[in-house]
Order: sequence, then structure tokens, then C-alpha cells
Amino acid sequence: NGVRSGYDGPEKARTDWFFYVNGFQANIGALDYKLHDGDTQRWDFHDWSFRHFIPAIIDGFPGAFENGFGGGVSPTLIVYQNDMEKSAGKLENLLSGLEVPDIDVRTFSELTDSEKESSNLILVGLPANSLVLELNQNWKRLGLFAYFEDEDLLVIDNGGKVAEKYGS
Repeated sequence: NGVRSGYDGPEKARTDWFFYVNGFQANIGALDYKLHDGDTQRWDFHDWSFRHFIPAIIDGFPGAFENGFGGGVSPTLIVYQNDMEKSAGKLENLLSGLEVPDIDVRTFSELTDSEKESSNLILVGLPANSLVLELNQNWKRLGLFAYFEDEDLLVIDNGGKVAEKYGS
């Protein structure tokens, strides 16, 4: 329907098409990516003036956990604070019901550096937790649209402005 990149031509605008596979933004062009059985591709046209790199999208769920990217599926680790074991267990049951494979649940102190780098991590913890703090300090670089300010969770819109604020 004539929707095309706004970054070419005389009136340059930061709008373009982005290609996602199973919820992950592709790091190669669509012509170079070979789809695997079960893959879901999505083309998203959006303004990238605030955030160019959006590594994953929520509507790719649970494809990212089931099919991964490039044919490789990472294990899923639900990591929780000691007093949040019950919430982590409920989340494990939910994901298992959605047939997410290879789920493990453990405390923050049991998580290894290798697992941090090679797993789909789901953190169940408060803003003061060290891993949550690490994400919070790097929210812009990681392409996140939410961060904690004190005990409040701030959700950012595509323009970089606070769209919602959730208290503790």
C-alpha cells in the first residue's frame, strides 16, 4: 500500500520496516535469513527516532521460547528472590501450560555467569535486586521500554515519554 522507508528521499524521516523472527529482531536482512520449521516472521513499520534497536517484541511470545532464532533455542530460566519462590512456581506452571520447553527455576544466587549469557532469563524480583538493577542501569542500551525509578515502574512510549507509571 505504498508504505516504505521514510529514511530515503528528500524528506528524511526515521521510519522504516523492521524484520522479526519469533519475536527477535533479525540481525541480517530478510533475503539472507532462512526460515526454520515453526518460525513466525513479522514485519513492523515504526518510527525509530527514539529507539532504533528493539531486540525483541512481546507479541512474539511464546515463539521466542519455542523456536528461538536461527534454529537455536535457548533454555528458559526463571530466577527469583528467596521470598518469591511461589510467584516463580506459578510462572513456571503458566509457561509449561503453554508448552515452553526446557524451563528451570532457581534463586538469583544459583545463577551462573554462563547461564546469564546463554539463557532466556525471566527475573522475579524487586527493583533493588542486583540483576534487576543491572537491567535498569542499561535499559536504554538494551532496547527496553520500561525501567524502575525508586519503587515505581515507568513504561515508555515510542517517543521516549512516560506512558504509564506503576507503583510498588
